[in-house]
Amino acid sequence: MKRILLRCFVVLLILGALGACAGAGLIFWVSRDLPSYTRISDYRPPQVTTVYARDGSIMGYFYDEKRFMVSLAQMPPHLSQAFLAAEDSSFYEHDGISFKAILRAFVINTISGSANQGGSTITQQVVKRILLTPERSYIRKIREAILSYRLETYLSKDDILNIYLNQIYLGSGAYGVESAARTYFNKHVEDLALHEAAVLAGLPQSPSKVNPYADPAGSKNRQRYVLRRMLDEGMISQAEHDQAVAEPLVYSSMPEPSKVGAWYLEEVRRDLIKFLSEQNVRDLNLPLERYGRDALYNAGLNVHTSMEPVHQEAAEQALRQGLLDLSKRQGWQGALTSLPIGKLETYLARQLPPEAVAAAEPPASVAEAAELAVKAVTAALPRFMAAPVVPGDPTAPVASATPGDSTAADAAAPIAPLVENTPDLAEIERYLGPQAFKPADLDNAGWAQAVVVKVDKKEAQLRLGLYSGVISTKRMEWCRLPNMERAPEESGQIRTPDKVLKVGDVVWVSAVGGSGKANPLGAPAGGNIPPYDSSAVKPDSPIALSLEQMPAVDGALVSMEIEHGDVVALVGGYTSPPENHFNRATQGRRQPGSSFKPIVYSAALDLDFTAASMINDAPIVGSTGREDDSIWRPSNFDGIFYGPILLRTALVRSRNLCTIRLAQQIGLTSIIERANLLGIDGAIPHDLSISLGSYAVPPITMAEAYSSFASGGQRVRPRLVEKVTDNWGRPVVSFVPEKTPTISPQNAYLMSSLLKDAARYATGNRTRELTRVVGGKTGTTNEERDAWFTGFSPFLVSTIYVGFDESRPLGKFETGSRAAVPVFVRYRKEIEQLYPDEDFPKPEGITTLSVDESNGFLSGAYTEKSVILPFLTGTEPTVVSGAPIRRGDDDLGSAIDLFKQ
Repeated sequence: MKRILLRCFVVLLILGALGACAGAGLIFWVSRDLPSYTRISDYRPPQVTTVYARDGSIMGYFYDEKRFMVSLAQMPPHLSQAFLAAEDSSFYEHDGISFKAILRAFVINTISGSANQGGSTITQQVVKRILLTPERSYIRKIREAILSYRLETYLSKDDILNIYLNQIYLGSGAYGVESAARTYFNKHVEDLALHEAAVLAGLPQSPSKVNPYADPAGSKNRQRYVLRRMLDEGMISQAEHDQAVAEPLVYSSMPEPSKVGAWYLEEVRRDLIKFLSEQNVRDLNLPLERYGRDALYNAGLNVHTSMEPVHQEAAEQALRQGLLDLSKRQGWQGALTSLPIGKLETYLARQLPPEAVAAAEPPASVAEAAELAVKAVTAALPRFMAAPVVPGDPTAPVASATPGDSTAADAAAPIAPLVENTPDLAEIERYLGPQAFKPADLDNAGWAQAVVVKVDKKEAQLRLGLYSGVISTKRMEWCRLPNMERAPEESGQIRTPDKVLKVGDVVWVSAVGGSGKANPLGAPAGGNIPPYDSSAVKPDSPIALSLEQMPAVDGALVSMEIEHGDVVALVGGYTSPPENHFNRATQGRRQPGSSFKPIVYSAALDLDFTAASMINDAPIVGSTGREDDSIWRPSNFDGIFYGPILLRTALVRSRNLCTIRLAQQIGLTSIIERANLLGIDGAIPHDLSISLGSYAVPPITMAEAYSSFASGGQRVRPRLVEKVTDNWGRPVVSFVPEKTPTISPQNAYLMSSLLKDAARYATGNRTRELTRVVGGKTGTTNEERDAWFTGFSPFLVSTIYVGFDESRPLGKFETGSRAAVPVFVRYRKEIEQLYPDEDFPKPEGITTLSVDESNGFLSGAYTEKSVILPFLTGTEPTVVSGAPIRRGDDDLGSAIDLFKQ
């Protein structure tokens, strides 16, 4: 018997040894190509980059995974305890592996025949997410266990837990507990209560299925499980458990940043991706391990910009209103679409209750059908207004469109009408669905889409879902037939609505008497127009509406402070990103027209010309200066010739022929050199037409060029980003202000003085509405294709551009003065009070004298019209204008007698 037992023991010993060897061999084989566990200590999970405005408010985020890193010390203790109770209650006791959990998972998986149950500790989950693949296999589990054991010897428990809580995905696009706290509770992680922390701790098992938005009931069940586990583990008391279970759960996401500054944000994104190239990061020795887009979207940077929200909002509103005003001056472009009349009648009739349809005669017209439908749906309104809206409900309200908003109604899905949908009526239901419009959609100057159901000689009647509206003739007088060869004042006004609209037209409308900033209104509140009150609107009471239209024309505005070059506002077009990514302020290159002329005159003032030099305003026929020696016959905008006039007058009145003569005398080389010096780069052609602004530039470049005039002779480089720091606030890179001396302080002062006159007395005279000192120059290209204005004060320079993207005429008289200057004035009115009321400082070496406007001499006793002009000391005129020659009767008689001879 002993021999048998001995033999069995030996066999078992051999088998054990063989098993141990096999196990060791398996471990060795599995361990051969294991990733280094030390990588975890250097692991940098993808984090959100936050972009800040200059006042510290958040402009927006860039990210691939919405994760905000926080330390374990920033988290409330009950948050980490909740995750430990739910996921790994023995976390602080094991060495990275829980054999009890593995055995339990093995038994369950063996019985079920599949790897459905996991026994992973938090350490194993960290290893799996960072170092391994998510596949379910025993080989991966062995690798995971080996790495987990090694990791526990390398990092502290708190470090591992901190990585886990920042790395884990918790549904709804939220990575890590800070992002989840913002997503589900509109809080930062340190503010989470126990009942809220338990909700987050219940998500790791199935974050996409049982998160509060996808399955509120399932999320509540998981919360109860977590709280019960915390109670069982002694982490909370029975009273705390009961109170947490009873606490109501209110789910809401932290509001996204304001849409103000979308253009600015997009430009910052584009610039930083380019700046953070691998080459730059290495050359500048930046403390980054990522490059380009990867750095911007995943490195958790803090980007501090120069954008000032007050400026940006004023700029966006000013440009949008300017483009809308211009669009109306251009005439009515037509309805968005036109619905078939037959189908419209059918749909309106089908909105009647079944009993009404059985008893009533078929409607004779669209208007009659509409009237019957309004009566029917008025009775049904309480039922619809009280109906609960749940996610995925096909009857859920669809927001009405706001021009420039990505939630435009034309992008919304059709909603269910009062009767079942049919394919042939889908398009109509898109516009007439009972919940597609709410009166509140017209608040804050909002727009909505409406369908015309009746038109006569006095008004147009429209439908907006359950509601009706009316547009009087007065609200569509601007709707002339577009004619780019005739200005609005040369065209007659619309007298009857049927000249503009027809039944079935779908159009944009706003509320008469509305107010707000969402969109400029065609009929603002004021006078005897009662304010629009959405709460008082009833389905059986028509809403007074104004006809609106989206502008086809576009534009840009860029505004830069002189001191550091901070770009405080940047607007690249009417429609904001992501709908439109082409930024006209920085990417659009268009001819600046006469707004280029100050560069020519600045060069001339350094080449023996003064403000009192006489230049002949007379026709020119000559060579363009091109290699082909082509003939050029330029003219003035108004077709008038004044003869010899002051250089000051030539600039103020923007005389083309004077500018060309000046360019001929000082030479194109000096003009090109001055343009390059002021920031207009590139191969400017050796062509006389450049003196009139034929060389295309983006608006931001014109703002930079004018900065030399405003700043006393120093060109200021535009700065969008002030600095970038890492997630912990440590500096990555700072962008210091760049100022380059370009022209003398005297030249800058002379130009600012002349351009003040141009802004006040000539094409920029609309700036008189401003109470502050402003210099500036308009620009208009041939056939009024592009309209410009660059205006500046001692503190701020702003450039406005207006034009079609495809370069076609804006319309007769749509010059820089009419299309661009009002945008400048509207914007500057909102922000002027932010700066001191000061004039441009006069440097030494400047003399101011009164000059005879007719000849450029010093004003004398017989001077009829004089002007005060600045001069560089030593260049001022010294001759006094004398008495005019007056011929008497004897002279005249003698002349007649001589002629007769």
